[in-house]
Amino acid sequence: CIRDRKTAYRSPFLFRNGRVVLACGLGLALVLVTALLFWQPKITAIVLAILAMIPIGWYLVLRRKEGLDKQKFVPAAPNPTRIADLNAREDYRIQNQITHLVEIKPGLFRLLTLRFILGAINLLAKTFYNRGNLAGIPSIHFARWVIIDGGRRLLFFSNFDGSWESYLGDFIDKAAIGLTGVWSNTIGFPPTEKLIFSGARNSGDFKAWVREKQLETQVWFSAYKTMSVQNINNNTQIRKGMIGEMDAEQSLAWLQKL
Repeated sequence: CIRDRKTAYRSPFLFRNGRVVLACGLGLALVLVTALLFWQPKITAIVLAILAMIPIGWYLVLRRKEGLDKQKFVPAAPNPTRIADLNAREDYRIQNQITHLVEIKPGLFRLLTLRFILGAINLLAKTFYNRGNLAGIPSIHFARWVIIDGGRRLLFFSNFDGSWESYLGDFIDKAAIGLTGVWSNTIGFPPTEKLIFSGARNSGDFKAWVREKQLETQVWFSAYKTMSVQNINNNTQIRKGMIGEMDAEQSLAWLQKL
């Protein structure tokens, strides 16, 4: 049956209006700072100067730590037996899975940096990458990072279309900045530059490190066992076309999706 428009599914508020909320928030912050500069220019200037020192100090500490990490880096050594065991659990349907667990680098600096990066990614996922496309990658069904064990380890798990190699290849080609920004704060990750550069771009060391830290996924859920993200999105467009009116051009485009 065809549902009436009034009973159609309503997506979450941030899903529908995330960009507007973000723009309004930035605009309000700009207006507030401008107003404070007008009424209390000296105090506001001092506060802004102090706040500006925070990212400068953070950057200097980051660059020092990256230099030390580069000196101590040892590439992950491939383990054929382990890789064979992981391969045996993959490629038996259109979707695959990955579970990855790694220790976070010691110290409050790395933990706070990681939390900030994950918060930024979460905001982008809710406001920009919420239409079946994550950072230009249209094959991800699900992906999540979780800090566990009181801030000692970082868990990543994901379901995706295609092979493990193609998934990691898409990440390297289209989302290396985000991956590097997150995993640069974990032990064994390839050396980085300025938090988000290099790192995952070193594809050989990156893939070897992912395999070394990857766990066998014991349980995972697939809502559409025989369908890719592209198939699911196409079916969504077909369903939406059954609600409301379409002109001749829209009707032809809808029929082509069938």
